[in-house]
Amino acid sequence: MARTILYVPRETAGLEFGQRVQKPEGYEPEGSYADRLARYVPGEALAAFEAGTFVKGSDTGMLVVLLVGCVLGNLLYLWIQSKRAERGGTKGGRTLKHFYFLSTFAFLIWAAALDRGTAEFFHLSEAWSRFLMIMAVYLLPLADDACALLGI
Repeated sequence: MARTILYVPRETAGLEFGQRVQKPEGYEPEGSYADRLARYVPGEALAAFEAGTFVKGSDTGMLVVLLVGCVLGNLLYLWIQSKRAERGGTKGGRTLKHFYFLSTFAFLIWAAALDRGTAEFFHLSEAWSRFLMIMAVYLLPLADDACALLGI
């Protein structure tokens, strides 16, 4: 099952400054707000990161390798799932390009909020890393909708 959000294809229209954006005909992301929120970071990337935090200990070099590996793995996983959806004729059939950025951003915030070493690597206090996680929970789906509506 694809864990990525797929959209109904639409044609992009040119927007003028101050023009009100309307939902295109047939635009609806699959799933509810909560379902979509859970799809931003595939469980496979989260599981790999969690397992890797036990291996890395306090080694910063291992943390960098772990983060880069998980981010690349996350992007590759989303791309593969999108290609499978296209071949399978899933509604929409492709992942919008902005979703790859949002998923990577969500993963990094998640990693910083749940691993103290990662938060310190990004120079975030525990309070700030958790605050960013809370804000991401509410703002990422809104940013996703805005990017999809604007054709970004």
